[in-house]
Amino acid sequence: MKKKYKYLLGVSLLLALVCAFLFILQSRLFPAHGASREALAIDGGEILRINGADLWVKTEGDPNKPPLYVIAGGPGFSSNYLEPYLHFLSSDYNLVFYDARSAGRSAYDPNINSINFKTYVDDLYALTQQLHPDQEINVLAHSYGAATAMGLAASNRIKISKIILVSPVDSMHRKEFSNLFFRIGLPPTDPSTANTWFVEHSRDVFGAMLFNHDADAVMDKIYANFAVMMKNEAKDHYDYSDELSKFSGKTLLIYGQELEAGLAGERSQEHLHAIIPNAQVEYVPNSGHFSFAENSEYFQKLVRTFLKK
Repeated sequence: MKKKYKYLLGVSLLLALVCAFLFILQSRLFPAHGASREALAIDGGEILRINGADLWVKTEGDPNKPPLYVIAGGPGFSSNYLEPYLHFLSSDYNLVFYDARSAGRSAYDPNINSINFKTYVDDLYALTQQLHPDQEINVLAHSYGAATAMGLAASNRIKISKIILVSPVDSMHRKEFSNLFFRIGLPPTDPSTANTWFVEHSRDVFGAMLFNHDADAVMDKIYANFAVMMKNEAKDHYDYSDELSKFSGKTLLIYGQELEAGLAGERSQEHLHAIIPNAQVEYVPNSGHFSFAENSEYFQKLVRTFLKK
């Protein structure tokens, strides 16, 4: 009887330890609240009030030229990692760089429950109507930013001439297992400190997605909202597949030829190419997930050629 009691006690203690570990893991990786911070009026941007949120926005190029909106990945990242590699477009387009709600240099709301992919689409639409009301637009999006671009196209609320999706996620939400936190450890419990911690580990996070490590510094200076990123990737869902099959604009899909991030891998590539009418697919040699930085000359040639069609 004593042996059975000790055995049950041991099992109970083990289960309690496992439950405690899982609770800590859950709370650290998927915090219930994010950081609180006002928008940062830096880097030549201005702060615009969009749907009740303060967004960081910067325009570049002739305002009379066709608008081209740039959407950063993450979710939760600032667009400054893309900006240096897209200046070449400012001679022909009115470029709009912006950071999404509670992302990058925009204002951070600690209540992250309502920040999801629908919110991003609604905010982008409202931004286009404030800057370029009732105009046809173009869009360039990277990685998870493609979800917002596809959502806007699927909503059919605005005429989109051309969409360029660089290493995009799929048109439907997919979860991808990562061993990242086994490699770099768990984030701090304080949301603001966790944001800083994530950026400080940017090379550990993104290095495996690069083929050309001359571009290792591409994400060194981003602003990121860790809590929003983890919530969006793990808990929020979208599926624009049916609506995208009716999209009438031109689409260019660009991938790194040598390797890709899991969410932009072969399954996603095949699915997007199958559902988006007349999508053009191109691969940038000697590149991974950040082809615009890894082989910028080849990337720029692809984009210029596509936009001239």
